[in-house]
Amino acid sequence: ITIAADTETPLMCELPAYIETVVTYTEPGFAGNTATNAMKDATVEPGVSIRVPLFLNEGDRIKVDPRTGEYKERIK
Repeated sequence: ITIAADTETPLMCELPAYIETVVTYTEPGFAGNTATNAMKDATVEPGVSIRVPLFLNEGDRIKVDPRTGEYKERIK
């Protein structure tokens, strides 16, 4: 965060390229859907809705691009 010296007002904030988060809600995953590009809705901490691949389940740790809200990869 960059702050103006004279007014202490934030001027700029740079987000990280990726954040790690946990899927807190999604419909059950389906075995065998790892090769498709089909997506489903999911909620991640802290309550944000994103689209994730069908094979992800609640409790899975994932990487998300905070600038776009896009799923990037599952963390093993």
